[in-house]
Amino acid sequence: MVVAETSPPRVFISYSHDSPQHEERALELSERLRKDGIDARLDLYTPWPAQGWPRWMEQQLARADFVILLCTATYARRVTGDEEPGAGRGVCWEATLIYNELYHAKLDSNRFLPAVFDEASIEHIPRPLQGHPWFQVGSERGYEDLYRRLLNRPVVSPAPLGERRRELPSRRDRVVPRPLPEASATVPPAPSGAQKFFISYPHGDPDEENLARFLHAQLTAAGHEAFIDIGMAAGIDWVKEIRHRIDWCDQLVLLISEKSMRSEMVQTEVRLARHRQLQSGRPGILPVRVRYLGPLEYELELHIGHLQHVSWEGPDASQHVYEQIERASRAGPTAAAPNAGPKGTEAAKVPDEPARPEAARDTRTASAPGGTIRWDDPFYISRPADGVVQECATRIGQTVVIKGPRQVGKSSLLLRYLHDCQQAGKRLAYVDFQVFTGHDMEDYPRFLSRFAEVLSHRLKLAISQPIAIESQFDMVRFLEETLLPAATGPLVIALDEVDRLLGQPYQTDFFSMLRLWHNNRSPLTPEYEDLDLALVISTEPYLLIDRADRSPFNVGLKVEMKPFNREQCVELNTRHDDLLRSDEVLQLYDLLHGHPYLTRLSYYRMTAIDKISFADLIDGAAAERGPFGDHLRSLLVKLHDRPDLLAAMKQVIFSSDPVELDLYYRLYGAGLVRREGDRVRPANALYARYFRNAL
Repeated sequence: MVVAETSPPRVFISYSHDSPQHEERALELSERLRKDGIDARLDLYTPWPAQGWPRWMEQQLARADFVILLCTATYARRVTGDEEPGAGRGVCWEATLIYNELYHAKLDSNRFLPAVFDEASIEHIPRPLQGHPWFQVGSERGYEDLYRRLLNRPVVSPAPLGERRRELPSRRDRVVPRPLPEASATVPPAPSGAQKFFISYPHGDPDEENLARFLHAQLTAAGHEAFIDIGMAAGIDWVKEIRHRIDWCDQLVLLISEKSMRSEMVQTEVRLARHRQLQSGRPGILPVRVRYLGPLEYELELHIGHLQHVSWEGPDASQHVYEQIERASRAGPTAAAPNAGPKGTEAAKVPDEPARPEAARDTRTASAPGGTIRWDDPFYISRPADGVVQECATRIGQTVVIKGPRQVGKSSLLLRYLHDCQQAGKRLAYVDFQVFTGHDMEDYPRFLSRFAEVLSHRLKLAISQPIAIESQFDMVRFLEETLLPAATGPLVIALDEVDRLLGQPYQTDFFSMLRLWHNNRSPLTPEYEDLDLALVISTEPYLLIDRADRSPFNVGLKVEMKPFNREQCVELNTRHDDLLRSDEVLQLYDLLHGHPYLTRLSYYRMTAIDKISFADLIDGAAAERGPFGDHLRSLLVKLHDRPDLLAAMKQVIFSSDPVELDLYYRLYGAGLVRREGDRVRPANALYARYFRNAL
């Protein structure tokens, strides 16, 4: 429905009287719309209609240009007739009128606009409107989207019309633009010579969302097929569609900004694309830097740091970016985009923007001998394990095993341990198995060769030819004859993401070799006496090696990392200048159960430039696009990769039946569950709420 610019749109707000607070929010929305030039109406303005409520409601619905439905669980019950007898008669009457119009098409159904104050309420949108756009009016961006809809003002205006082309291709050669395929539909083949594009961008950044929409429109108009995940439903179907589209596309267009670069979902999509690329040679990855030319996040640097990029500094550059992408795509499916800006240039920092916590600690600083390891984070909360590893770092010939679920602080503790080792005069050889590709780990000789190569690189050894390790015996000789003599003093070999070897046919042999290195510290083999080992794992050791006498995980110093306790959460709040009241700190603890990364992320969400209130953080916590949505969607994708773990997680959520022990330990290692007495439960209330809806 289009409303003339000269007359203000008339809007009727339909809502249920859930609580005084909800009634107040409905009134605040109406008052704000009226202040912004929208003629909003609701029942609070006419408490005693002379014609009676049914007739008054019928008139309001008939005269309104738009009807906003504030959807909640109570509203849904009353709309569907599931409310207690005698309760909510007004909403039930409105629903009858609205349903009649929708089903009988008396009026344009597009004038009915579902709205929610938090994304968790979208499941309560009435069924006839579930395919329609909805608006999260509890957020500033959601309100702006609603306001644009009421005024019929799109986010992106069409480009001005150019001159008509004088020459046209023949009908036989013509490429006809195709509309965006529906999610989960069978994807038709692209026109001859066209490319298929997946546009990856994080939600919540207006610049990136507008650029994504622009590129989608331009690419499809040019006869290509392009996919963006706007309007897709949440849950397993969404995950399947994302994976399907990455397998389907020829090019992944990756939008990166300073704030979005650490998006876990962006990292996940790039990881999937890179894995697919190593298997089949496609898709190509085309990075677009959105007002950011600084260093990349650790994992993105591993995957795309070598690629050239195109820069976007504002809307005037959108057409240029599109043309660069077009040119790069014509060069072939694995081509990189042209470099339109100097690599490594530092981007200007946003004033007063707090540092966003990283989902995984950036350990690149541990790679270079003599480099300064970042360990002095002002928000780092020390736990008993810190004192243990600090004391261990001063001794020589130690084996340290740091164990705990993902994102609980293992890599941060490792960095502090390596910092103390460095201060004690030890040399460091840090190996992150995350950098190993599937090709690197294809067989044991190839894996050992890559392992030896990385160790040599960390010690800055001048190796004139590729290292070829044919057997485990060759690896032991390489350590004894090349690596240990080159260290010329105490050496720490630190292995992170050791769980990457889980499931490899040679995992028992490799861990047996590490146990051999530990056992060789003796007067008979003095070259080993100055060797320290540090191993970081997430899962239970017996899954990695089932022979206790050959395991490196049951010797030396064992440190287990756990979530923050209540006192540590209070300490973190103190470091943030007592941002929350004591009862709010406990409420946050009850939601996250002390999850270190998510707890710190919460404070970032409440202090960043686009900060949200504590109430909004709690209300929208489990929402698909809420404050933790990026993290939650990334977990869902990882679960989808393992059907056995997905089934086990469903069992934890929906059943009281015991979970198979191996599957429990794998879920625990992923940080998804915890044991409470004899019961296995989701690791925190946030995961319980999210996966109950997503699975």
